[in-house]
Amino acid sequence: MRILHIFLILSTFLTTYAQGIAEQYNGTYSSYSQLHKIEINGTDFIYSLNFGSNIWDSDPIILAKCKMSHLSDSFYKIDNSPYPFDIWWDGINIEQRHNDSPTDSICVDFNFPKCSTPLEILISCTNHLSRSKEFNLSISNSGSILLPHDVENIYFFFYIPDKYIITSPSGYFNGYLYYFYRFDVDKKCNKIDISTDVDLDSLFYQTEIRDNIIIMENDSIIWDGVVFCKQK
Repeated sequence: MRILHIFLILSTFLTTYAQGIAEQYNGTYSSYSQLHKIEINGTDFIYSLNFGSNIWDSDPIILAKCKMSHLSDSFYKIDNSPYPFDIWWDGINIEQRHNDSPTDSICVDFNFPKCSTPLEILISCTNHLSRSKEFNLSISNSGSILLPHDVENIYFFFYIPDKYIITSPSGYFNGYLYYFYRFDVDKKCNKIDISTDVDLDSLFYQTEIRDNIIIMENDSIIWDGVVFCKQK
C-alpha cells in the first residue's frame, strides 16, 4: 500500500512538472518560411498551415492537434492520437435494409453532410463467383449509385482530385491521399446507406504525427530538422 501511495505521488509530481515546463513555452511559433506555425498552450500542441488552400487566404489550416509529453531536458514527444484514419474508420455508419419495391439492383446512398469539397469515389464489388466490377462516382456531400444485386462485398475509397499540400515541416506530404472502407453485403438487402458525421473537409488536410520528438529551448522549437521561432 505504501509503495502504491509513493507511486501515485510520483506520477502526480511528474505530470505537474511536465505541464509546468510546457507552460513556459506557451505561445505561437513560425517556421523560417512562415509556411507552418505551432501554437502551444500547456500540453496542447496545434500544428497549422499558415495559409488556406489559396495562398492569399489568411485563415490557417489545422494539420494536427497533438499532446505533448516531457521526456528529458529539452526533449518532448508529440502525438495526435486518435489518428485521422482512425477517426474516419470509427465514424463511418453502414445501414443495410430491404425495400419492398421490386428491383434487380442494390441502391447505395452516400451522405457526408460535413463535406463541401467534390469527392471522387471508386467502388469495387465482388460476387459469389469472385468476379469483381468497379464503378466511379463523383459527389459533393451526397450521391447514389446502383450496383449489381449479386454482390457479396463492397470495397470503396474516396479522394479529393488534385489535392496535395505540404504537411510536414521539412516539406513532404505526410497525410492521407484517400480513405477506404470494406464491408460484406447482407443477401436480403437492396438498399445501403453509407454516412458519417466526420468533418471530411478538414480530415483530408490532417496529418498523422506518431511519437515525434521535438527539442524546445529558449524561444525556439526544433522539429523534423526545421527551426520554429517564437513570435514576439
